[in-house]
Formats: sequence, C-alpha cells, structure tokens
Amino acid sequence: IMLLTDPEVESSLLISLDEGASYQKHSLGFDILSLLFHPEQEDWILAYSHDQKLYVSVEFGRRWQLVHGNVVPNRFYW
Repeated sequence: IMLLTDPEVESSLLISLDEGASYQKHSLGFDILSLLFHPEQEDWILAYSHDQKLYVSVEFGRRWQLVHGNVVPNRFYW
C-alpha cells in the first residue's frame, strides 16, 4: 500500500509492506503530480513532478532518482 501526503503540508510517501498494519514515511525532495507503475515489475514506479521532472524508483518509492527534466505531461511511459 502506498499513500501520498498533501504536498502543501509535507511531500512524502507512506508505504506499507504488511497490508496496512504499519507504515513507513519516506520524505520526497519533489511534489508528485502523477505516478505510473510498471506493468510487470511491481516495485518500479515513475513519478512526474509539478516542475516537469521525471523520477524513477525501483524500490517501491523508498528511493528516487531523477531521470530527466523538462518532460512533457503524459509523454512518458515504461
């Protein structure tokens, strides 16, 4: 389970690996506008930020790496 916090309060993800029994908070250095999960690799996620940057996580949101800046909205895919 993954929950996004309100970026106006704090930009972070709450991640549960035990079906919601407990959550770990992972702070983000960017504000997520949209997420795109990989169709086959369940831990791989693309995140598109408000400032048109694309990030990737291969650890179900626990760590993020910048892929590219100046990305056009809805023009990224796996």
